[in-house]
Amino acid sequence: MKIWHIIRGINDGGAETLVKDYATLIGDDFKTKVVMLYCVRSSSNWKTLVENKIDCDIIYKKWNLFTKIFNYLFGSIFVAYHIKKLIKQDKPDVIHCHMPVLKYISKLGNNLNNIKLFYTCHSVPERYFSGRHKSEYTSAKKMLRQHHLQMIALHSDMAKELNTLFNIDNTIIIHNGINIKRFMDEKTTREDIRLQLGIPKDAFVIGHIGRFEKIKNHRLIFEVFESALHKIENCYLLLIGHGTLLKYFSMLSKDAKYNNHIIILSHRSDVPVLLKAMDVFIFPSIKEGLGIVMIEAQIAGLRCVASDAIPRDAIISDKVQVIKLTANIDMWSDALLMGGAAEKNICTIDDYNIQKEIQKLECLYRGD
Repeated sequence: MKIWHIIRGINDGGAETLVKDYATLIGDDFKTKVVMLYCVRSSSNWKTLVENKIDCDIIYKKWNLFTKIFNYLFGSIFVAYHIKKLIKQDKPDVIHCHMPVLKYISKLGNNLNNIKLFYTCHSVPERYFSGRHKSEYTSAKKMLRQHHLQMIALHSDMAKELNTLFNIDNTIIIHNGINIKRFMDEKTTREDIRLQLGIPKDAFVIGHIGRFEKIKNHRLIFEVFESALHKIENCYLLLIGHGTLLKYFSMLSKDAKYNNHIIILSHRSDVPVLLKAMDVFIFPSIKEGLGIVMIEAQIAGLRCVASDAIPRDAIISDKVQVIKLTANIDMWSDALLMGGAAEKNICTIDDYNIQKEIQKLECLYRGD
């Protein structure tokens, strides 16, 4: 069975990581292709796809200002034409869409006949189906009506939102699975990784993993760290991620008030190792589809302090403290340094076992 995953781009984000996992871990009965508008070739997800010899098609070989403008003006026609040609050549049995790509797929018309169509929502539905993505909503409605598009949500609240938004009742939940074995088998010690990163072994390390984008709220992280540094002199901040705001925050981290205690890393595939260097995980997103890295942090045994924008399904342990986004900075830093009342979990680690979730996906593709 031929499976296509169509996604806007491949970098090191959560949706991209999930597509990488789907492509590399699915059973041998399935032949996978990943179709993308662009890719960040330095990303660990792209390197993993290449290492595993996954068939990939990149529509824009370069992703720069010119191609971005071209795609904005003519992308709906150009991308649809490119995908239409690929369908005629490859004849996929399943097309699984991720992120805002439905506006391209909806223009394929009869070319979608006899192809099973799936769409996974990776963020809060209002983010993907309103504002500048209003055309995604129109395209989704069309494909639900004409091509029996199957909606997939990452958690129960998202499923309810999608059902309400599109007046349907059949959204399926497939959790953003994690390869739990990676966290159990990691042999690198806390002392070794801190030594590699130049962090004192007795330091108190606040950590975060996430794209350097406004929605991830790095501005708050920096303010909270400054407060924490006034309370504990030997406090460090470890940030892992890439994104459009990386250069800005890299420059900001060099401010003398942070005492050279901020370390920023990009394009890392060794998340289980890096989590070992941390004492506490901060996750203050303004909006979040699920928050898979916070689930990984809990699997690694870390205490987490998260914003009230995080879905409840991301709480899988008794190690998560939720703070309102509107809370003052001292409340955030006190929670990180001293802890507080933890939230009750409604999901468990087993709910996010990647092998179980991929088995569900295989059943969907086969129509079981």
